[in-house]
Amino acid sequence: MSDEAPNTSDEAASQSESPAGSPLGLNMLFDPTVGVVAAVKPTYGPAPILDQYGMLADHVPTGWSYGMMRMNIYETPHHPDIRSFDLPGDLAGFYRLDLDLIVIDKSMDYTRKRCTLVHELVHRQHRDDTSRGRCGGQAERQCQAQTARMLIRLDDYIIAEHAYDGDITLMADALNVTTQIVEHYRRYVIPTINRSSLIDLDF
Repeated sequence: MSDEAPNTSDEAASQSESPAGSPLGLNMLFDPTVGVVAAVKPTYGPAPILDQYGMLADHVPTGWSYGMMRMNIYETPHHPDIRSFDLPGDLAGFYRLDLDLIVIDKSMDYTRKRCTLVHELVHRQHRDDTSRGRCGGQAERQCQAQTARMLIRLDDYIIAEHAYDGDITLMADALNVTTQIVEHYRRYVIPTINRSSLIDLDF
């Protein structure tokens, strides 16, 4: 495994994909009064994904693509090395603790790369070395829950749920995540939310 200096010109960091959270480069907003989805340009928050101590933010800034995430990570101190390689089988990525190295399968689409990067960043925060296989049991479930929470904001989830009648594929497309991330959000995050926090967002 290479441990050379990080290369911010990597194909994924310089990708020409749309910079926003939907395939059209737009955030999708549902207007219940007319029953349509309106498209608006996204806003980019200034908060970095990693702070000066290498700790993860609560959320990935709305609309940030995989390439934007990688460039932002490299601009912060104490960042991991991030590499793209062809990985065997269905392996999407892994984190190697001794090298502080995240490897992402380069054959995946950018949405899967985006989700995998956050997943491995969570493993890194918990010092889980996944280079020899997945963590088991509780550790993996905690990682899945934190990854889903970082990638999906509650208000965005509710908007997508109403806009697409709970269709998980359409919701995932609008939220710029995989269907698995939406499933994990439903399984691990929604049950932990205080019902009173949903009242103002109910349509």
